[in-house]
Amino acid sequence: MITSVWFNRFKNASALVLLFVSGLQPAAAADVYEFTDRSGRKLEAIIVKFNETEVDVQRVSDRRSFTLALEDLSDADQRYLKKAYSSVAADEAGQADALIPGEVITLDFPELGSMAKGKSAQCQLSVPKHYDPLRPTPLLVWFSGGAGSHLVQSAQGLVDFDGFLVLTLPYPDGRLPRLAVNAGEDEINAFWDFQKPMLDRVIELVPNISEEIRIAGGSSSGGHLVGSALDQKWRGFCDYFTGYILHEGGHCPEMKFSGTRSSHHILVIYGEKSTSREWQDFFMERFDQARGRIEYIEVPNAGHGLNGDGKALIREWIQAKFGKDLG
Repeated sequence: MITSVWFNRFKNASALVLLFVSGLQPAAAADVYEFTDRSGRKLEAIIVKFNETEVDVQRVSDRRSFTLALEDLSDADQRYLKKAYSSVAADEAGQADALIPGEVITLDFPELGSMAKGKSAQCQLSVPKHYDPLRPTPLLVWFSGGAGSHLVQSAQGLVDFDGFLVLTLPYPDGRLPRLAVNAGEDEINAFWDFQKPMLDRVIELVPNISEEIRIAGGSSSGGHLVGSALDQKWRGFCDYFTGYILHEGGHCPEMKFSGTRSSHHILVIYGEKSTSREWQDFFMERFDQARGRIEYIEVPNAGHGLNGDGKALIREWIQAKFGKDLG
């Protein structure tokens, strides 16, 4: 338990400056935090040492030392400390060395088999130019058309690469999601079995991914992939991402989209002159039953492909829906 002696002189404590020492990296000078226990009592202190269950601190007023059990702290304090500690742990494990701002990282997954053209499975992650391990970083995961692509250049123009983590995931053996849907639920669900370990690796590598801005989107084949995920309620997809983009795609086994949630922001975007326009109209009729905040956007004079105008509209939509959280 946290004893009242730690707090009784600090009912009006203003802030806690967090400093990680004794083998842990120091927090940024801008990190200011109000330390609160579950009873609402406050303490101004310097963090001396931290582990998964407790934190050693020194009270600012008299340098007296205490050990605080993590479970006695407020939920907000626990979330903050775990996130800060995870960032340090990643650095100590050598993972943060791979996160060079502005760099594109290729991750290899030979254990997953092949992607398109028989190449061993890979994905790419673009680290934003302005990456800061102590700040939430928005994420876009993109699924390309056709046989898919593991290259981040396939997502160029969709978001600001200076501010977003961009991850591009391929398809198993370069199979087309639309054909997999026609072959049955097991075929399309196998796509996520192939891709989820890649996303999990990135989540482990980047512990400060934003909780508010996690967007999954795709064009054509990628749209079918996203539609299938929302239809089949893929774990780690419907409950992880906060926004979805379906461009010229969305074919899925049941066409019920029962994995959508009222909190989701969803964009359905298509070309005015698309060769798949008849199917697109049918899809939108079915998608109307989905939950979430859905917006339909038609790209003037565009065909099936995702052109510059379509990409610009996607960027504008992301800014409109998530701008308050982009900073």
